[in-house]
Amino acid sequence: MQIHRTKLESSSKTYLEKAKSFSDRDAELLTLRLGGRFTHRAEDKSRNPTEIVALQLAFEDRQLNEWRDRLTKVRERESTLG
Repeated sequence: MQIHRTKLESSSKTYLEKAKSFSDRDAELLTLRLGGRFTHRAEDKSRNPTEIVALQLAFEDRQLNEWRDRLTKVRERESTLG
């Protein structure tokens, strides 16, 4: 899975608003899913925790959309074969 760093650099207002609406517990659970992706930003304090959560939300939305696109292509191929 490709990480599009330029797209992730600035969190959109939508993702920041979503991140701000998270409870502390929900934000913590989402942060646990970072898997090293944005931890260097957290460690060097270049981003606040809300921005890091927003980056993770954007990343996961992008992954979900890519998965949906791939699934649609698979289903289209199956329908043409069957």
